[in-house]
Amino acid sequence: MGEKQLNYLVCRGSEELRKRRLREDDHKAFEDICIPQNFCEWGLEFPEEPTCFVSIDDYRCLLTDTATGKVEGKQVDCNRKIAAYTLGAIVPKMRLYSHLFHQIWTIQDPSHTPHIYNKWIDHYSSQDFEVSLFQNEYLMDKFSHHLTEEEVEVMEKLYHQALKLQIEFFAELPTHMQALVPLFRSQDLGTQLTVFCDFDMTCTIAESTAILAGASIAVSEFYQIPSAGLRRKLRVLSNQCSEEFEECFKRIESSVQGQQVFDVDGLLSALEQVAEGEMRANERVSELRLFQGLSLEYIELAASIIILQKGCREFFRKIAENKTPNIDVHVISYCWCGDLIRSVLSPEVSIFNVHSNELAYNKGWTTGDIWRRVETSFDKFRFFTEIKNCCKTETEHMTVYIGGDVGDLLCLLAADIGIVVGSSNPNLMRMGHHFGVKFLPLFPALVQKWKFFSKGSSVIWGSDSGIIYTVSCWTEIEAFIMGM
Repeated sequence: MGEKQLNYLVCRGSEELRKRRLREDDHKAFEDICIPQNFCEWGLEFPEEPTCFVSIDDYRCLLTDTATGKVEGKQVDCNRKIAAYTLGAIVPKMRLYSHLFHQIWTIQDPSHTPHIYNKWIDHYSSQDFEVSLFQNEYLMDKFSHHLTEEEVEVMEKLYHQALKLQIEFFAELPTHMQALVPLFRSQDLGTQLTVFCDFDMTCTIAESTAILAGASIAVSEFYQIPSAGLRRKLRVLSNQCSEEFEECFKRIESSVQGQQVFDVDGLLSALEQVAEGEMRANERVSELRLFQGLSLEYIELAASIIILQKGCREFFRKIAENKTPNIDVHVISYCWCGDLIRSVLSPEVSIFNVHSNELAYNKGWTTGDIWRRVETSFDKFRFFTEIKNCCKTETEHMTVYIGGDVGDLLCLLAADIGIVVGSSNPNLMRMGHHFGVKFLPLFPALVQKWKFFSKGSSVIWGSDSGIIYTVSCWTEIEAFIMGM
């Protein structure tokens, strides 16, 4: 289909909707737009009694208002703008359905008996639908080139609003059987859920060490104290730590052959060697008093420039908004400053218990000494175990550990569900793979869990020997634990 034809069809489609503006009791036009024409041919039928979902009704109003030129309470008369805005409301639905049905298509068991939804799944995961989606996305992008900056922002808002309404529709769907997700629903059965989380490179996109170092340098320069020496010490320390870890891992690789099955004893031995280097590094930091002369105000200022992983704050905010006593959250971190963590996670910090190292203060200023509480993976595991044991109640208890560092390996493996976000720290994967740890994408693994569950299995989650789950982002964790 040529570009002129696409332009013509979109403009004609907008004009057709303008002529057939929906009344409250007339869903014909909406069905023509949003329901495939061969819906009934697939053996599917509309319910006799209309099922009302607030999100879909809101999406219908959004789509028809936009297509008839009513955008943000104003009337738009330019057909090209109306076409652009209408595509902004239609394309997100197509993109979401394409993604969802491709996921469903890949996990179907070909040996199972065909069901009435096969053609529905085939349609939305087909090459034809993908081509149609790309054509609409291309046209939406082309139309946006003729819009002003303010008009593009309007288009983006329509896109996000349409996508949000579609996601809310799936969240509104009733569950007719016991579900595995979101885990939050398991509280209905009296389950206590404890979420553990690392901080650096798990919540944040960069190490907090560099931010603290920058704060120390800024304080030195503010008081006109030469900072060149401090910069040099920090650079030498950073290079030394990186080189020592690499040398340590090479020794481990040369002395222990890579394993196909999980080797817990080999992993423990390797982590003991890593721990020795971690303790030496912390000793050097204390001896050099690198973080001397900081006030809580400076630390809070440093915290304000730390960037969290996309979706991280939203996840913890949702937990805070639920205000449920059945979910506990603990941050276990190597970070040298617990006040930095608490400042970064404010205002949601009220739901957190922070377990980390702490900078020592004297009359409101840091002395350079560090209260070293969490230095190694074994320290993290000790906190994890103590907290888990304290949480034991008469009800079922489930633990989730979210990590991203080599030091998180023991906790990730000991938790009922251990999750690594994105690529995080490649050294974690490197160490894990060497000792037979399997990293499985969460979604396919969840499908397999459900298959066992549907056959009557009562044990769904538990610390699987040598298995850690991976997700692409924090939003996936939010959907898994709290729902959308």
